[in-house]
Amino acid sequence: NIQNQTRHENSTTNDFQVSPIIYGV
Repeated sequence: NIQNQTRHENSTTNDFQVSPIIYGV
């Protein structure tokens, strides 16, 4: 999430869709 937060500061949903592996999904 930290890595994608840099790309999507205001996109929690997109952040999850872009890198679900970071969330352990």
